[in-house]
This record gives sequence, structure tokens and C-alpha cells, in this order.
Amino acid sequence: MKKINKSMTLMEIIIVIVVIGILSMAGMVGYRQTVLRARDREAQAMLRLIKHAEEVLRVEAGAYALCADTAACNATLRLNLPAPANATWLYSVPVATATNVCVQALAGPAGQGNGFSIRRNNAPGGIDQQDPVAGGCP
Repeated sequence: MKKINKSMTLMEIIIVIVVIGILSMAGMVGYRQTVLRARDREAQAMLRLIKHAEEVLRVEAGAYALCADTAACNATLRLNLPAPANATWLYSVPVATATNVCVQALAGPAGQGNGFSIRRNNAPGGIDQQDPVAGGCP
């Protein structure tokens, strides 16, 4: 009677491990890209929130307000943006006059990327950029 060997060879085990490794690497790359896109969308949503808060302040006080960092924006605009200590994005309003405002998000300690900005110009003939674009304020 012949004995039938039902075990896997070393070569088969190595091939299975290599295939699993390749599949997991492909999954990690896709996951990382999804996380970065989500962080970018978070910054864009927060910029729109800050812009709307600036618009409310302009109606109430007659001018936009400067805020040098996220904590100052929270206090000045009565917002609750993520704390700057471990935030993905750092928010500020470096340009604010009676008719112009530029809101920006720059990569924080836990983030990556160049940043985003929204510019608003209420002067006659002024250029108005409503949606966040890459880059910061001038």
C-alpha cells in the first residue's frame, strides 16, 4: 500500500506568504491614500466653516477679524476647531480687512501636505475664490 502525503511543501508555503504580502501591501497603499484624501476634505470643510464664521462677524462688526492660529480663531469666531497640539491642520486668518479675508489651513504636527486657502474680496471688481485651493494665503 502506498502512503499518501497530504502536507504542503516548503515552496508552496513560501509562495502563499509572498502572495499574501503583495496583497497586503496593495491594501495599505490604498488605505493611506484614502486617509490623506479624508484629511484634505477635513481641512476644506473647516475652511468653509471659518469663512462662514468670518461672514457672520463681518455682518455683526462691519469687518473681518484676524486670527494668528487655531486657538485665536476658536476664540474670535466662536468656533470649536481641533486643538493645535496634535491637529492634522493648523488654521489661521492672516489677511483680514473691511472687505478682504483669506483663510488658510497649513499642515500641522500630525499632517502632511501644502495646505489650502479660501480668499474672499467684497470690493467692487474684486476677485473672489470661494472654494479651497492648494496653497496658502499670499
